[in-house]
Parts: sequence; C-alpha cells; structure tokens
Amino acid sequence: MSTNTVDTLFEQSAERSWRGMNEEMLLNFQFTASDPESLDGITEDPPPPDEDPEIEFRYNMAGRGERVRCVYCKHPNHFKGIVVRYRSGRRLVGRDCALTHHGVEFEKDLIDFEAAFERQSLARRRRALMAARPKIFQDFTDLKTDPAVETHDRLMKSWRQGFGYVAVGVADVARRDERLKVTKIERDEAAERERKQRLGDRFEEERRKTKAAGKPWQLYKSVDLDVGPLDGVVFFKNGIPISTRLEAIHEAVRAELITLANDGLTSRQISTGFRKLAEKVDELAREFDLLDALAEAFSAGNLANIAKWANAQAEEQARREAVVENRKPEPFYPRFFADGQSLRWGTGRHPATITLPDVYRPAPRTLLSTLKEALSLDYEP
Repeated sequence: MSTNTVDTLFEQSAERSWRGMNEEMLLNFQFTASDPESLDGITEDPPPPDEDPEIEFRYNMAGRGERVRCVYCKHPNHFKGIVVRYRSGRRLVGRDCALTHHGVEFEKDLIDFEAAFERQSLARRRRALMAARPKIFQDFTDLKTDPAVETHDRLMKSWRQGFGYVAVGVADVARRDERLKVTKIERDEAAERERKQRLGDRFEEERRKTKAAGKPWQLYKSVDLDVGPLDGVVFFKNGIPISTRLEAIHEAVRAELITLANDGLTSRQISTGFRKLAEKVDELAREFDLLDALAEAFSAGNLANIAKWANAQAEEQARREAVVENRKPEPFYPRFFADGQSLRWGTGRHPATITLPDVYRPAPRTLLSTLKEALSLDYEP
C-alpha cells in the first residue's frame, strides 16, 4: 500500500469524524463496519508508537459466528472490536485488547464513540416512533371499542356483584394459584378407637365429664376434597374494568409520546421515555391476557368445577354449623348450576346468571405488535 493511498484514507477518515456532530448529522453517520477485514488500508503491522489512534468504526461479527484477526493477538480471536485509524493505515483491534493496549485516554475516546453510536440509535428509534404515532393512536381507538372489552367488563361486574362470597372465594383460590378444594371435617373413627383403648376403664368417666362441660366428645379430622383446576385465573383475580385501565395506559402513552417529540432531549431522557413506554407495553399485554382468559374462565368444564366447588363449600358450612349446634344437618339442595358457558346461582324467580356469548372473540393484539415494533430495543443501524 503506497504512502499516497494511506494519506488519502487518513484525510477521508478525518472528514467523517463523529466528534461534535448534532443529531441530524449523526443520523447519516456510519459507525459500524459490516465486514471490517475488507476495508481499504487494513494492515497487520504493529501500530507505530509515534502515531495517535483514532476510532473509526465498530464491528460485531457474533451474529455470523466469525472471529476477526486482531492486530495484537495476531490471529482471529474476537467477535467484537473496533477499526482504529492511524496515519500509517487501519488496524483491527479486539475490544478488550483496545482497552489493554491503548490506555485511559483511549478508553475515554471509546466511551465517547459508543455514546455517539447510542445517540444515533436512539435518534433513529425516536424518529421511527414518531412516524408510528398515527397508527398507535388508531390502534388504541380500535382496541377500546372492540366488543371483547365490553363483554369482559360486563361479565366481570356481573360476576362480582351477582355471585358475592363465591366470587371472593374463587378470587382467593386464583391469587394463591391453587386448585379448587374443599376442606371437609369428618369423624375420625380411628382416633376415637385409639382413645377408647388408651383410656380403658376411665373411658365412661371421661366421656361424662366432657359432655357435662358442654364440649364435643366426637373426634374429627380435616379431609381435602379436590374438585379440580381453576382455569382462566387472571379473570377471577381481576377487579378493575379493562376499559378503565386501557384509558389510563392510553393517556400515559400519549404523554410520553408528546415528551419524546420535543427536540433537544438528552440520550438519558430518550432512553427513559422508551423505558416508560416499554412498561406500558407490559401493562397492555396483561390486558390482552385478560381478554384471552375469558374463554377459559367460562368454559363448560371450568364452570362445572366452580359450581361443584361452591355447592360443596355451602354444604360443608351447613354441616359444620349443625355440628357446633349438636343437631342433625338438614338435607342439602344444590344452589349453583352450570350449563355450558353459563353459571346460575339460585332457583327462584330472580337467580343470578352469568353467560359468555357464543360469538365471543378476544381482541386482536394489533396495538401490542405496533408498539413493540416501534419500541424495538434490538435496533442497530
């Protein structure tokens, strides 16, 4: 490589310095070398000690699985590195080697270089986000008016208001992520036989003393009746209408987009805005999960389990009250009835009934896809 060629490369590289560029200039600046070993002016000669290094490009070949030859290691040893410009030519340096061989001042330059690269990435992402605003707002409007949202909120209100203590009990099961179980109290005949054998001749005397004191003589044990799993648990945990939360998320997203539209924001301010929007995307995903869970919550099998569980709970409560009052339990008649995607409480003229429409369809996740694409954290120019 001739001296003239090196001088030309040096002057051209100096003209493309990343230092001091404003955002508009950074947007069109090339920080990354996609194939660093093919650049003109690459030399494997050791850098001359009397020449100042200048960071020109960065590279990351991990995605291709190709290691790049480092001027210091003398063999392909690094996926990530930088192209360092000297007056005598370009050198490829692994990132760790660059910090090891070039010292503190060079490390400061590298930090500034990476900060400029990050700023470019943030600026491009911000502009892409601004361009996506009309679609984001339209997708919000479409979601808030989707029939699935109204169906969910209406059923949630009917469930909580019409099914009272059963709704509270199912919510407790859902929050503990447990199965539908009923703890029943049964006579422990084995324990009573063991007691009688242990007391021997004192058995009758102890029995009379216990009854005279008004205490129960029978022994009982707890037995769990496993009714089955609870599906669609997020519906039963929920207590706030989706329409209310969507409005709050929409307003928060709108506020962040207005902030990010301002010129002169620092990289930290832009990053903070993207982080807050990403948090809202997570919140939005939970709302879609609620809409999806409705079909599971109101499946025929799940409602049958809930009806069986609620009846068993009511029967057990009545039986315990009878035991405490030392009387025979009255005959128990079911109070809850499942029929397909419907659940009914009561048999009178005005029973509480809740039904999922046959035509129910969860809302499409279009808004979620739009926001995730606009906020993509994997973007690299």
